[in-house]
Formats: sequence, C-alpha cells, structure tokens
Amino acid sequence: MRRRMFFHCHHDTVTKSHAAGLASAKWDYIRRDSSDPLLITHNIPDGVRGVTSFLNGREEYVRRRRRESRIVEVLEVALPNEGSDAAHLQIAEAIIQDITGGACPVAASLHRKRGNIHLHILVVDEDIRGRREGEPHTGGRFFAYSEPGSTQRLRLTVAGSMNRVMPVVGLDVEVDPRTLEEQRKDALARGDLGLAAELDRLPTIHIGPNAVAMERKGKLRDKERLAEARRRKAAKDEALQEAQRLAQTLAEPPPSPSLPATKAGRLPAAVPAPFVRPVIAPVMPKEGAAASAPSSPTSAPSFAEQEPPAPAPPAEAILTHRSSPPRRRLQGPAR
Repeated sequence: MRRRMFFHCHHDTVTKSHAAGLASAKWDYIRRDSSDPLLITHNIPDGVRGVTSFLNGREEYVRRRRRESRIVEVLEVALPNEGSDAAHLQIAEAIIQDITGGACPVAASLHRKRGNIHLHILVVDEDIRGRREGEPHTGGRFFAYSEPGSTQRLRLTVAGSMNRVMPVVGLDVEVDPRTLEEQRKDALARGDLGLAAELDRLPTIHIGPNAVAMERKGKLRDKERLAEARRRKAAKDEALQEAQRLAQTLAEPPPSPSLPATKAGRLPAAVPAPFVRPVIAPVMPKEGAAASAPSSPTSAPSFAEQEPPAPAPPAEAILTHRSSPPRRRLQGPAR
C-alpha cells in the first residue's frame, strides 16, 4: 500500500497594488543559499541571471497598463523527503509542464533541505508561444489563475502530476489534493480519531520575503507571530478534544433506567420521603371499665379533645415587631 503524504500547495499573487519590487524580492528569497536550492527557468532571457531584470520589466509593464493587474503567480509545493535530487527534479519539471504547458515564463527553486523539501515557482501567466520578435508580451492567458475555482483546479493538477511521476522515480508515495480540514472531517466521520489528530496540525510558521526585509531592518516581531501561532494551535486542540469527547459519548451505551448514573459513578443516595404527621387515635376503654372507673375531672383530655395549637405568626410580622423601635412619649414645653 502506498504511503499517503500530506499535500501542500499554496498559491499567491503579486499585483501592482503591492509594494514596488516585491516580485524580484520573492525571487531573491527563494534562491537564497541557506536553502541549498536548485534553480529552474523556462522562457526567460539569459536564464537564471536574467530573472531579476525580467521580473522588474514585467512589473513596469503591468503598472503602465490600465487593465493589467497581476504581475506574477507565486506557488509553493511540498515534495516527498524520500528520493534523490534527480527524482525531485523530475517531479518539479512535471508540475511545471502541467501548469504552464511550456508556454509561460517560469522561474523555480527546489529547496533540498532534508526534512523540508519543497518547490517554489514564479509563473507569468501569459502564453508567449505566438509572440513576435521584439514583442515582450501578448496578453493571452494559459492557466487563467484569476478565474473562480482556479486554486482548486491548480491543486488537482499538481496532485495529478505528483501521483503520476512518483511511482516512475521509485517513490511509493501518493498525495491527497483535499485540504487538511477536509481530510480531518472525513477521518472523524469514519471514526479514525488517530488520523484526525495527526491531520489537525499547525502549519510551519513561514517567514517570507516581507519578513526577511523587516529582519534586515531589525523590525521583525517574532514574539507576536509565535503568540498568534500558539493561539491558533490552542483553538485547534480544543476543537479536537471536543470532537473526541463527542465521539466517546456516542460510543458509550446509554445508562440503565433502573440505576441512574451520577457524576461520581455511584448509585444515587436514597431520597427521603416527605414528612407526614402521624394520626394518633384516641384510646377507647374496654367494655365494663367505664362504669367501674369513671374519668377524673382533673385528668388530661384525650388527643381528640385537645384544641389545635394557635398558628405561629408569620416571620415577617415577627421581624417587624422586633425591629420596630420603641415608642417615646412626646413631652410638651416646660411650664
């Protein structure tokens, strides 16, 4: 059985509403030496050396046009940690070919840091196959990233490319293009709480080119980012615990109606019966005893002959009587 790998495919766009030079800053970030990158370019003059000037020219061209807004599409795809650099390059080329068709300018960087192998792709979504000599752009779209549903279509395309190539390069791995939240809901519906807990993970904190620039200026606020990450993690943990409690409650049998359950798991204490005043019947004399022993006038009357006690005054009246101040006699003026 092929091992299922967590799928990550992030899509973002740099437009002319962003700060100037952000497109080239993205390229500077993904090709940094600390990530041990392998650089890939297609349809860009001068290859890797001409990417910065190409992106700056692309940005200047878009800012001059009224109807143009998107400068470059930014993609990030996680690759399996198994395999060689040649296998990862083959997977990367398959992804680029499927999302561009060999018709769009592409600058990509494969980060080979063990344990976090992933691919960054910068795509200019323009079909340049029919452009004439000296014409930098044609305006025709290939993938149409601006249309509704393009992100889901992109995820399906990338997942299909990876699942097609990974068995060819000797990797027994497959990916699921659904989001982690969708996979977690599916696992909870099947009752697989272990997989649901594994899917309920917090993505790695990503710094990005903007934060890199802030770090160079000494303005990076790591404490705020870490606090936000911990807050999101705590919220997800609480939601997972609530789902586990709900699943455990549904799995337990209902309590017996004759023995109601309590919080401590013990039988409930006996409920005292309501107080009932006992009825005492009078003692009737035996036959013949009434004539021989007449009742004494000083003897106490029987229970039936006793008068009921006077009702006690209400508590409010007692309190009012006790709390009322004593009356004072009014004295007239001295004569």
